[in-house]
Amino acid sequence: MPSGQSSHPFATRFFSSGTPGAGFEYDLRIYLDDLYKEDFCERLAAEYPGRDVVYNLLLFYADAAQTLFWKQDDHYDEALRAFSVLVGRIAETDLDLDDLFYVFDIIEGFFDYEQEGEGPDHLPWLRQSIQALSGLFQEERYRKAIEDALGDKSRADFVYLISIAGWFYGADEFDLYMSFVTRRPDLVLSNARYWLLNVSDEQCQRFIAWARSCLPPEQLSGPLSRTEEYTKTQKAILDVVISERVHILRSPQDRRDFMAWGLRSADKFMAAKAAYMLEDIPVSEWPEGSQAIVEELFSEMQPHWLSYKGLRGKGAYVKSKDRLGDLLEKVKGAGS
Repeated sequence: MPSGQSSHPFATRFFSSGTPGAGFEYDLRIYLDDLYKEDFCERLAAEYPGRDVVYNLLLFYADAAQTLFWKQDDHYDEALRAFSVLVGRIAETDLDLDDLFYVFDIIEGFFDYEQEGEGPDHLPWLRQSIQALSGLFQEERYRKAIEDALGDKSRADFVYLISIAGWFYGADEFDLYMSFVTRRPDLVLSNARYWLLNVSDEQCQRFIAWARSCLPPEQLSGPLSRTEEYTKTQKAILDVVISERVHILRSPQDRRDFMAWGLRSADKFMAAKAAYMLEDIPVSEWPEGSQAIVEELFSEMQPHWLSYKGLRGKGAYVKSKDRLGDLLEKVKGAGS
């Protein structure tokens, strides 16, 4: 949307006026004070301020939405009244995809923290403005722009596009992510713990089949050794699959194979992640060469290095060397 920095008093960028080292809410109050000095709400209501100003205020509310919406503070009242006016101004403006991303940020800022029966007093009347912004995504011109953009598999902003398509149009986010996985594997995998969380068995099999196609099948035979120098994409695949194995590795064969691929990694941290999978199986079922790899990793780990043990959000960080030591004790116990 922006065609250049406007001289309008509402065109100053939010973060350009911040104080180094100051907290977010302190900078927010200072910025709002500057807007209020210019009769922010009244002036915005009186006339259309121009495309650059609408863009700047859209950007500001996207950055500040969670604080403005979910904090009960009288100092924010005028900003919230002005927001309802801005929504009308946004509707008057031709938006591009970047603008729609910021609109979506505002909507998410409202709904991501919404709890039934809780929150500031202004939430009920603020909802009407949020619904008006949501309605923009149902306009044919914007819906078509998003659908056309999703057809371009070279785009790097597809995460936003997919979130919007899933939120407003009920699109299958898994299918959309998989449609980008060949062209943008690293970006797809960087967000994988979200879109792989609740996949069906069929979807899981599709993802695993793709992951297998990217990894060397010859590394699944013979005794294990840490000799494999994986590519960036292969490392990302192993990191996602092993880290999210509770959700993704649903068959014993898949667990064995991806553990073996991980244990063969020359990267000690990747190999260690795979070694922690041995915690869940008897020593008698460990792949040949596993014990030697655990001993090697134990010798390489620094005492202060940590790893996360347990389900995401329910586990804790523990010392990596201790975990590997426990595995070696498990071997000793199995041999006694």
